[in-house]
Order: sequence, then structure tokens, then C-alpha cells
Amino acid sequence: MGISAKYLLLHGAIVLLIGLLCGAPYGVAIKRQNEELIRAWKLAHSSLSLGGATMIAIAACFNALENQETLKWIISISYIISGYGFCFAMVSEPFLGARGLSWSGTRNNKIVYVGNSIGAAGSLAGTIALVIASYLSL
Repeated sequence: MGISAKYLLLHGAIVLLIGLLCGAPYGVAIKRQNEELIRAWKLAHSSLSLGGATMIAIAACFNALENQETLKWIISISYIISGYGFCFAMVSEPFLGARGLSWSGTRNNKIVYVGNSIGAAGSLAGTIALVIASYLSL
């Protein structure tokens, strides 16, 4: 396993851990029957867990991307940035009371929006690089 895969694996595991830890406040929100907090923590718990698991799965596939070291680094760095961008947005959302789906609205909404935008841009860049690397490895 190359170093780019090891970095992606490590940071994927950290994102997965953060997602799993979001299960605790999710459970508290369910007990308190606060629908908005239930939605926010459920999203954080499920999305970050899935994102971390996806990063781990992609790292495991790096051996199949023959002679694509530059693209492996682009994939790795893009997904790491994406993972932490979404961690910031998803964990901030329940505390700030904002979804961050657009730039409009309050300062809190804009803060969450920036995290979501970084997460989305990183995952898009990483996926495009993954498609290219996969094609070039055929």
C-alpha cells in the first residue's frame, strides 16, 4: 500500500470515528424528541460514517490504479479535504441551528455553507480524478 493510500485510510478512519461519535448526540436528541436536532444529528451520523467508509474503500482500491501516483495523491488530498469540510459542516449545523444549503441568510448559515461547499468540491474533484485514474489503468 502506497503512502497516499495510507493517508486516505487514516483520515477516512478519523472521519468514520467522528461520524460514529455523532451517534451519541443523535440518541440524546431522539430521547428529547427534538425533531430538528434529530434530523441534524442523524444526517451527521449517517453521512460522516458513510463518507469515512467510502474513503477507506477507495484507499483499498489504490493498488488497482497502476502508475497513477499523481492522480492517487489528487484523489487522496481531495477526499481528505472533503471529509473534514463535511465534518465541520455536519457537526456545526446542530450547534448553529443552520443547514447551510445556500449562501443566503444568517452568518451561522454561511459558516455551515462554507463547510458544505468545501466538502462537495473536494468529493467532486476526488471522484473526477478517480474516474480518470480508473480509466487510465485499464
